[in-house]
Amino acid sequence: MRGGSGYLRRGRDGFALALVLVIVATTAVLAVGLALDHAVEMRIAGNRKAAEIAFRNAEAGLAVARQRLAQRFAADPVNRQRLQTGSAALPDWDFLFLGAVPYSGRYGRSDLYDEVKVDLGMDHRFRVFARLPDDPKDGAFRNLARDDTRLVLRSVGLGPAGAEQETEMMVEAAAEPSASASYAQEGTGSIPGSVNMMDREAVTVTGPPLATVR
Repeated sequence: MRGGSGYLRRGRDGFALALVLVIVATTAVLAVGLALDHAVEMRIAGNRKAAEIAFRNAEAGLAVARQRLAQRFAADPVNRQRLQTGSAALPDWDFLFLGAVPYSGRYGRSDLYDEVKVDLGMDHRFRVFARLPDDPKDGAFRNLARDDTRLVLRSVGLGPAGAEQETEMMVEAAAEPSASASYAQEGTGSIPGSVNMMDREAVTVTGPPLATVR
């Protein structure tokens, strides 16, 4: 009987040890699973944050491009001449495309349309590209004789860890020849030649904006 009791005791001890090992293994598996889940959640949160930063940069690119292009639209010599002389031809965006080569770099969409990169000096945050709405994809800018007042801007925002987000919008420059004389005068001049189109922020606007990009 004594030997049988020892056998039963050793059996119980062995079962308890096996049960402990099972519990420890199960706990370890659960801990590893929780750690992996946490790591994945952190990665997802980081990717979401990076994407949000990239998208905000893309929107910032559009805002900066609208401001800079409005200034360039107003300062373009051909547009200035058309405004001052009352030409039947409206000011347009042709100055962006004349003699330009369609962009074909990493952020391009050359498989879909021809566009130019707008140099804004902030390539670390965004890259902005411009195209004419109706210009066909042909590897060149040939359709430029139609008083194009509309422009499509596409902005690629850059974020941490290589994140990229893209957005685009249609803009239109509202410029009428009748607005040139009343836009902003330098000094005491009153003839169209005195119209200040270069430094729009340094003068008082006395009439409709010359190049409102909306």
